[in-house]
Amino acid sequence: MDNFLELRKSYRVSMKTLESCLHVDEHDYDDYIPEKADWNEIKRELHNEDVRSLLNNAKTGYEQLGVRLGGAIKNEWLNELNPLEKKIFLLRYKHKKGFLSIGEKTGMSPKEAQKIFRSALNKVMKKID
Repeated sequence: MDNFLELRKSYRVSMKTLESCLHVDEHDYDDYIPEKADWNEIKRELHNEDVRSLLNNAKTGYEQLGVRLGGAIKNEWLNELNPLEKKIFLLRYKHKKGFLSIGEKTGMSPKEAQKIFRSALNKVMKKID
């Protein structure tokens, strides 16, 4: 998988799969102490601790990745974007422009450009299979 956005999408799918592996019941809170624990409960708790550890490690790695700019873009990803979103997305992701520069080119504030980029990125992420 050579495209960074596809990698991000794969990460999100993997995280949902991991989260679905957690065995949750009505007693899942930190201060609950069962009167009598059985082996199945102990195995469930150990399993959940392993899954939570994997989730936390994966989330930490994902947060450190951030958005790697300059990656390849497939045309079908842009179909759902309106012209302004497309322009901002291409300026930021493909051409590695900062939000100050994008704001100047589009006549908006850097904050607004950032907000539109995030919205466009979310739409693109939903479009990636």
